Amino acid sequence: MRWFLMVCFAAGCGGDKAADDTADTTGGDDAGPTTPAGDDTGSEDTQTEPTPQDADGDGYDETEDCDDDDVTRFPGADELCDGEDDDCDDRVDEDALDAEPWYPDLDEDGYGDPDAPTLACAQPEGFLDDESDCDDSSARVHPGATEIPADEIDQDCDGVDACAAPVENTGDLLLEGADAEADAEAFCAEYEAVSGDLMIRDAEGLEALDALSCLCTVAGDVIIEDNPDLEALTGLARLYAVYGAVRVQRNDALTDIAGLQYLRYAGQLFVSENSELTALGELDALTRVGGSLSVDHNPDLLALGGLDRLQEISGGLILYLNNDMLELDGLRGLTTVRGDLRVTENESLQGVSELAALAELGGDLAIDYCTALTSLEGLDSLTGFGGDLVLRGNNPLVNLDGLDELTEIGGALNIERQGELSSLAALSGLYSLGGGLILNEVGSLETLTGLEALTALGDTLALTRNPLLADVGALHGLSGIDGDVLVQGNLALDPADAEALIDAIGEDNITGEIILSGNGGE
Repeated sequence: MRWFLMVCFAAGCGGDKAADDTADTTGGDDAGPTTPAGDDTGSEDTQTEPTPQDADGDGYDETEDCDDDDVTRFPGADELCDGEDDDCDDRVDEDALDAEPWYPDLDEDGYGDPDAPTLACAQPEGFLDDESDCDDSSARVHPGATEIPADEIDQDCDGVDACAAPVENTGDLLLEGADAEADAEAFCAEYEAVSGDLMIRDAEGLEALDALSCLCTVAGDVIIEDNPDLEALTGLARLYAVYGAVRVQRNDALTDIAGLQYLRYAGQLFVSENSELTALGELDALTRVGGSLSVDHNPDLLALGGLDRLQEISGGLILYLNNDMLELDGLRGLTTVRGDLRVTENESLQGVSELAALAELGGDLAIDYCTALTSLEGLDSLTGFGGDLVLRGNNPLVNLDGLDELTEIGGALNIERQGELSSLAALSGLYSLGGGLILNEVGSLETLTGLEALTALGDTLALTRNPLLADVGALHGLSGIDGDVLVQGNLALDPADAEALIDAIGEDNITGEIILSGNGGE
């Protein structure tokens, strides 16, 4: 019995339990062989990954290439202007090999700056495909721009400043008669400047001066006279300096003097007896006249427009017999006249307000026989001047408003034939007269109120033929007169008041003759 048990144990005897174990390990009739633990061969959740493909054969597989269907697009490819990201850097057309240069136009003159190009496939805003500008900071500098002579700027970008070193002839240049234009062309074939005088005269058929387009400077005078067909001075646009006088006179077809737009300096300027002249035109660059400026005997001239930049006249300013001139427009910038200022027989002139900037006058201020003149307003910047103040024959003028700031006159105060003048009150600040005081035929003046500040006269006192003058007490403060005293023909003045004036001054303080007569109708 004991032997049987040992055999049975060694053989694995167990009855029903052994059958159950066999069933569990075989998995039933359909089960296959058992797979040992740790062996995953053939497992459903551990399949092999597919190898990345390079479909376009450009050397970069689909994980690196940004377009694996296009052999021209891959990392490091050349970027081109094609609207695609050729080098796969997430940017389109940057630094493209076939990009074109574009040039900035900062001054918006239509010409690009060659010194600051940028490469781009399309035109950037503010850039052009032009590279011909020579100064992109100035809209007035570009190819084809108007060249201003001798200003150290190359406006037209041709590489030179016009008239920087003009070639000068020897002696005068005379352009006269039928050969005037041909002679001008011959001059310009060799020269750009005249060392003597330039004379253009009696040139029939000459309508403009285009044949002299080379001219830069004239050392002597420029005389343009008696040319019956000359209509304008066009052709002289390069002329920037005349060191003598410019005389434009007796050119019967001349309507303006356009053509001198770059003339910056003239020794003197005379515009005279041009019967059809209506405007001065383009003297836009003229800032100084070295001597006198005279505009006279131009019956159709309406104004002085064209002189707008003129600041200084080293001689006198004479405006005489320009019958249709209504105003002094063009003189608004004038600050200095070192000689006389004479405005005479301009019968349509109504005022002088355009002289508001005039602060320095070295000679006389004379306004004569401007028979439409109603006001002196505009002379407020004058506090004094070196010569006489002469007002004569400007009948509509009723007062001297505009002279309110005047304190000193180096010469005489001479007011004559002013039929409507009734007040001198604007002269209340005047305390010094270097010359005399002359009031003659001032038809509406009743009193000398306004002259109380005067302390002495450097010459004659003449109060003559002022029919309404009845009060001269404003002059009782005079301490001396270095000349004669004439008080005559003042019908409203009591003779006793004339005597009282002499007593107030003192006869011993009067160096000349004293004449009192015809006052009060005596």
